[in-house]
Amino acid sequence: MDLPIRCNSIALYAVKGRGRAARHLLVRRAGKRLRGHWEPIAGKIEKGETAWQAALRELLEETGLAARELYSADTLEAFYAPRADLIDLTPVFVARVDEAARVRLSKEHDAFAWLTAAQAEEKLIFSEQRRILRHVEALFVRKKPKEILNIPID
Repeated sequence: MDLPIRCNSIALYAVKGRGRAARHLLVRRAGKRLRGHWEPIAGKIEKGETAWQAALRELLEETGLAARELYSADTLEAFYAPRADLIDLTPVFVARVDEAARVRLSKEHDAFAWLTAAQAEEKLIFSEQRRILRHVEALFVRKKPKEILNIPID
């Protein structure tokens, strides 16, 4: 039997600053599912919106932040969901936010932190998230992102 594939959510890695001064945003879950775990922004794609629109909406809803720039991270988060017995594929985005912007958490989270890539990697429990964080750091922080990955949000 083939395993079903589900693709109904997004992951967004928010970054402020550039180079060595860059910091990655992680939020700590407050709900029943994965309570106390640190993660990037994540959420479901709602009916009628694109994945990138869902990423912008989730960033605003979960943190009060607006993206200044948005990029396709050119990768997918992939994992096996044992309860549903399926493979979950999640498009990943990178958002640049203003350095002075202030985070206002939703009820889904009880803490946030702006961290270096090394600090953020220590907090993430899933290897796939750590892989993506390293990818984001290498291609969107240490280098200028490729223009083809830019998603116009004006």
